[in-house]
Amino acid sequence: MIEVKTILNAQLMRKFGASQVRSKMWMALSVAGVLVAAGIVCLFVKSLGAVCGIPIIALGILVPVAYSVAGRAVWNGVIKRSEAVRQGNTQLFRFAADRVMLNESNKYTVAQDKQFSYDEIGKAVEREDAFCLYIGASAYVLDVKGFRMGARRDLHDLLLDKLGRKRFRFTSRIYAKK
Repeated sequence: MIEVKTILNAQLMRKFGASQVRSKMWMALSVAGVLVAAGIVCLFVKSLGAVCGIPIIALGILVPVAYSVAGRAVWNGVIKRSEAVRQGNTQLFRFAADRVMLNESNKYTVAQDKQFSYDEIGKAVEREDAFCLYIGASAYVLDVKGFRMGARRDLHDLLLDKLGRKRFRFTSRIYAKK
């Protein structure tokens, strides 16, 4: 049995959101590279020249910055609208061999128990600071500092076994030998 307790707060969610934005930065950098390359090509075409090339290069430079700023703004909006964060929900996850049990409570409501099979988890993501489980239309963030039983590596191995590499994403450098 693995047990993880997470108290949802804005700081945890903000850190997880920032890592999510960083993980997708490759898309923005790819688009930026294509735009900068197209702008350089435009500079060498006599009919287009600097009139076309310089704005395209500038746009290419702005794309990653705009992506980063917009991504953080979206996450901050999600955090501000989240009832769970505002009420300081406490989530206690218990991972058994055949199911996941969730006990969720806050200062306004009595604890609610939910159970999920591993087949109901659509995707799981492990980052340096948190795990995120996507179950149905909900996403649950588990703080890696909240392990009460078991360890981070135990949960990693369990999710990898139950979900496989297609549904469980993780950064391999977390477990790299030092």
